[in-house]
Amino acid sequence: MWWETVVDGLVQAHSNDTVAPVRALICDILANLTSSLFDGFMLRRQRFVLSLVLGMAADEQPIVRAAACRTLGVFVLFSGLREDLMFMTDATDVILKRTGDKSLDVRLRVFWAIANICDLFVENQTLLGALLTDELYSNITAAALSGAKDNVKARSHAVRALGSLVLAAGERVICLQARLDEIVQAVCANARSGPFKVRWNACHTLGKMFQNPHFPIGRASWTRSTLATLTEAISQTRNYKVRIHACSALRALDQRPRLGDRHNYADVVTAVVAALLSVDSMEHTVFSEYKYVEQLKEQLMACCRCLRDLASEEDRPLVAEQFANVERRLSHKLIVC
Repeated sequence: MWWETVVDGLVQAHSNDTVAPVRALICDILANLTSSLFDGFMLRRQRFVLSLVLGMAADEQPIVRAAACRTLGVFVLFSGLREDLMFMTDATDVILKRTGDKSLDVRLRVFWAIANICDLFVENQTLLGALLTDELYSNITAAALSGAKDNVKARSHAVRALGSLVLAAGERVICLQARLDEIVQAVCANARSGPFKVRWNACHTLGKMFQNPHFPIGRASWTRSTLATLTEAISQTRNYKVRIHACSALRALDQRPRLGDRHNYADVVTAVVAALLSVDSMEHTVFSEYKYVEQLKEQLMACCRCLRDLASEEDRPLVAEQFANVERRLSHKLIVC
């Protein structure tokens, strides 16, 4: 098998090379392994590869540490390794130790790897129960929060990790208390400012948090500011991907109490209706955004339908005219969401 020859020959021969770029290249080569190829290795060869990459994450040269952390971020996604509790524990521990690395390149790979691990907690509840102790949850949360305030290149990975942590927590999310406030503030801050990639990732993250039925939006003190973050993204941001993800996040609030009091609800409706009625105005839209216009229009219309269907008797006097205006202006009935 070709890959066995590469590992037993090339990789072993150069894993301790005195030239740092060569050691980094070894990690890059291993990052090209697939889950099925790795599963086909003999146990001895698997253990060699894992030990090598885990050790290289602490290499004295940042170029090697960065390559090793990226490779670990690939390995944690392997179907066989995610069931290996010892490896997942070791990989998570090694990656977390690098969150304060002086090298930005290393931190970028670290936060990407952390986000991959957090995504696994959502997909695999067995892994969540076996690996995620309260202490580890706290450490990963602290790491992701630091990443959400790091260089803009790292933030999109960090907010993705925060979203998965909140979703995976289930009913345990209500125990986070002050830490949850910090998480929401960090994600909202990234949704309001920064590069568009960071902002739409943050809006997507809010939507992921809302998918946790125990997430206390609607009851928490930050409900109004969080909803305002999304409505501002919908109504004021020029980038259509940011607006689309903000709409999608609002649609995840599928129960009326989660939209807060009637004034919060009315403010959300006002922003969404205004955005929908002006969506065809392309005055300040750059050419690259044109391809998203129809998708944004569909999201805004769907959001209007959902908001209309959630309206309580107390809400209707505040918003009935706005929904009627949508139907008049667009000649389109707001059918059931």
